Amino acid sequence: MWQGACDKHNRGWRQTVLRGKPSHNSSIMKALIIEDEEISFRRLKRMLQALRPDMEIDGPLTTTSEVISRLSVYSGYDIIFSDIRLRDHDVFDAFQAVMPECMVIFTTAYDDYALKAFKNNGVEYLLKPIDKESLSAALKKVESIAGRKAFDKDRLDTVIGELRTYRERMLIWKGDELIPVNVKDILYFYFDKRHVYAKFTDGDANAVQFTMSELESELDPRMFFRLNRQYIANIDSIARISLFFNSRLMIRLKGCDQPLTLSKEKSAELREWLNR
Repeated sequence: MWQGACDKHNRGWRQTVLRGKPSHNSSIMKALIIEDEEISFRRLKRMLQALRPDMEIDGPLTTTSEVISRLSVYSGYDIIFSDIRLRDHDVFDAFQAVMPECMVIFTTAYDDYALKAFKNNGVEYLLKPIDKESLSAALKKVESIAGRKAFDKDRLDTVIGELRTYRERMLIWKGDELIPVNVKDILYFYFDKRHVYAKFTDGDANAVQFTMSELESELDPRMFFRLNRQYIANIDSIARISLFFNSRLMIRLKGCDQPLTLSKEKSAELREWLNR
């Protein structure tokens, strides 16, 4: 029932957006709630309505895909209240795809590591269960800052980098057995016909239980780079880079017999990635 209610709300909202931005008085604060727990959503919404009866509240968004879809077509929020862990992934995945343009207040259960990251970078947060006093103080702070200048992309980027965790190990098929391996021992992943394989430093290639898209989102982007639709390479696997036609690059990977020619866009991204 909860998911059905969410879907119904989001369908109605999308129909409104297709006709243009939701109309509201510019003096009225507009909020978005990103939360996958029904009790937490209803509690937060109820307190917001009590503190600011005229506030317009959208949500709940319960998955990163919903967040990306919403923020891709609408950026008129004054404030976003966001849980960290959603039904599919961390909300950081969505914010890296579509960065919010307004203040984001994270709502989280007590976590020393997360709180330290928030405090050190001046990012707002509320501890669950949220109380009215803390929420009221957060709203007053938002209202005291002129418009969307409350948003600091660099701070949020830093927090995302500190809190985001990436896959360190995975299971690979070796014959009829599943073997745990460390991803740092993998030179590159490649897609061949219907399966994805991992190429190891010892020359072995074994099937893995992930799609290329899943690997791209779960591997540390400081270590792995998506070269094209078929290859994701470990930075240590790049043996040689040559200039190719029209500002494109040709890559030679350790353990790979064929050179890989990158698109112009991917070539530029790789240059930036290697120079950071």
